[in-house]
Amino acid sequence: MHRFRTYINRKYLLRILLSVSLFIVAVLSIAAFTLFQSAQQTVLKTHREENQKVLSQVGYNIDFMNTIIKNMAVTSFADPELALLMLTRQNEDLVLHAEHLNNLAAINPFIHSVVVYNGPLNKYLVNTTTSSSIDNGNIVKAIDTFVNAPHSESFGMKFIPLSFDPSGTKPVSDSKDHVLSLFIYDTYGKYTPGKSFFVVNVRHDWLFDNIKLINGLGGNTNSEVAVLDQGGFLFGSGDRLPAPAETVRAALDTYISRNGQSFDSLKLKHGGQEFLLSYLETASTGWRIITMKNYDLVYGHVTELRNTWIVVTLLFLIASVLASFWISYKLYRPVLGLMQQIRPTDRGDPDDQLPDSRDELAYMSHVYSHLSDELSSMRQLQSNQKTIVDNYYLRRLIGNSALVTAEEFHSSVEQGHFRFSSESSFVVGVLKLDGSRKLLDASVNQKKLYVFALANIAEEIILRSFPCQLAEMTGDHLAIVIALDPEAGEEVFDTIAIRFAEVREAMLAYYDISVTAAVSTIADNYASITDCYTEAMQHAMYRLVFGRGSVITPGLVNGQLGDIHSQHLTADSIKRLGDTIKLQDAEKACQILDKMFEEMASFQYENIVHSLLNIMVTTNVAIGVMNTNKLQGIYVDLNAVQVELFQKETLDEMKDVLQTLYRETLKKLPQEEKTELLLETIKDLIEQNYTDQNLCVQSIADMLKMSSNYIGRCFRQHESLAVNEYIIDVRLNHALKLLENKNTNINIIMEKVGFSNRSYFFKLFKKKFGTTPKEYRMKKGIV
Repeated sequence: MHRFRTYINRKYLLRILLSVSLFIVAVLSIAAFTLFQSAQQTVLKTHREENQKVLSQVGYNIDFMNTIIKNMAVTSFADPELALLMLTRQNEDLVLHAEHLNNLAAINPFIHSVVVYNGPLNKYLVNTTTSSSIDNGNIVKAIDTFVNAPHSESFGMKFIPLSFDPSGTKPVSDSKDHVLSLFIYDTYGKYTPGKSFFVVNVRHDWLFDNIKLINGLGGNTNSEVAVLDQGGFLFGSGDRLPAPAETVRAALDTYISRNGQSFDSLKLKHGGQEFLLSYLETASTGWRIITMKNYDLVYGHVTELRNTWIVVTLLFLIASVLASFWISYKLYRPVLGLMQQIRPTDRGDPDDQLPDSRDELAYMSHVYSHLSDELSSMRQLQSNQKTIVDNYYLRRLIGNSALVTAEEFHSSVEQGHFRFSSESSFVVGVLKLDGSRKLLDASVNQKKLYVFALANIAEEIILRSFPCQLAEMTGDHLAIVIALDPEAGEEVFDTIAIRFAEVREAMLAYYDISVTAAVSTIADNYASITDCYTEAMQHAMYRLVFGRGSVITPGLVNGQLGDIHSQHLTADSIKRLGDTIKLQDAEKACQILDKMFEEMASFQYENIVHSLLNIMVTTNVAIGVMNTNKLQGIYVDLNAVQVELFQKETLDEMKDVLQTLYRETLKKLPQEEKTELLLETIKDLIEQNYTDQNLCVQSIADMLKMSSNYIGRCFRQHESLAVNEYIIDVRLNHALKLLENKNTNINIIMEKVGFSNRSYFFKLFKKKFGTTPKEYRMKKGIV
């Protein structure tokens, strides 16, 4: 026992020695760290100033281009010859005046090409002379694709980056050739398809040419300058930045929303590397000019200084540790020999047994337990890393399977990244959480939990019948690749639908959240997986028709794929809805809406959206007419209603929004009050327009946007005479008053009150007053 206490004393001495050594190392490390931080801040400040100059130069180039090109485009758009190219309906005019485009393209060296779209002829016209080797025919395809895509706002008089393939052999999404396209057309707001427009395409590479020259002269070839527009499109001086555009844009949005600076620098981590990301926002276009450089290159010399200090510190540390171990070994040597001889005794004498808190064996047991925990953590980390790697390979396969070679695919299967055979055929499913109130009120972490739970539940259930692998995609949905037997037929969709229904029921049972699933058609090989994913996403849109919690198979969607040109609401049904709204009959409007939505349920998705917009426009026009004619003032924010409408996920919910609108705003007046309003309006219109010789019941109906039969019937029923008879009475009464003035000729009076035939006027006047106009004056002594 005395020897053990001696060991304790010697261990305390060892601690003192180690503490002194560590203190010295700590002082040296703090000094090295302070020096390194100071040098790092100096280098960062220098690079920040350099980047500000470079980005300011590019920003100036952009502002200069924005001013010059927009002025040129506006001037050219006002040119009568260009207007002829846009609006002519004669192909010969396009041929005769096509040379004008070559003259416009030669105005400025920045211009890549100019394009005119003739709406009446549905033709594009491009200049035939250009300094670029790019085929202008392919840029027309890019422009046509962009213009015909859905847009939430106007793109007129804005520079739009467009990608295209100069060879015409790749899809536009794979192209690396870009131009900045300025669209100009003669309407305000959003572009109307079929309208003529004028496009000026600008080469973007000249924006960066002088920056490349400066970097080349300064030996700075490791920094790339790029521009990120408001839509997330990235283009720049190099082929690509070290990080994807989505990553860069997300980092900038987060950073700028926090501090609101138009120029600054931040640290961006991507692919296991750190980059210095500098940005500058331009005032004229709202674009962000960015430059990225690897931190290792930015802090090259500082890193060398840091490494030197680390080496010195490590050497000193090693020397201190060696000295401490040598001293401690000398002091501990007798105790070591004693500890090697210590064994548990069976005598039960407590003085012969070491306390656990001071026992060397207890310490070794603690170390062993700690190492076991570390090993378990490392194994868990390794498992998580494999999951991440597998998810990366699967998302890459789903995102662009055509780029995955057969060797890469087979290698990934052999390495265990994919859980299916390379000889399988495939279908791709998409799982989306439905927007229930519980999900809308959930926090971000709760939503992540629901997505994680859905992934585990879906994978477990689908694996009961098919090999599958699931990946979480952007946009809060899951994609699942299901491997099938190469001989599998259409009957396999029944089993898949059953499994997806089980997933839906499990999510409802455990989390009270509904899930919509959509399935693609069968792909014969892995290369078509991306197409299947795209198809499944398109099928998922039909949640609008089939409702929340649906399992949407290709068979269900095929029923929607009729003739797209015949899938529209009839003009008669639209007119009836507008007339009913103007009559303020909410219940009848809701009934018409029921029939419309029942018809729309068989439309394709695009036609459904078009029909909904048509209904909103009809509602807006009808309410506008009612307010204009003052039948009854109705005030409602239809823009807010439209936003709410398109936030809904199903047709039934959209129908409820519209029917609620009608019931709340078209509060039907009592029939007598409503009729009185209509009759007063008709009389006011006649009183204001009786001098018009063409005034009749039809023209009044056109003013009110109502049926002439309805107006005529209502007027006769309550006034006991026809509308045209009332018009004649008003005209004759005004003629009677004008006859009081002896200086006015009877023919002039006749024309002033709306009559064109003298004998007809005399006939009506005598029928009403029992005398002719001339005789009336004589009786009254007006001569």
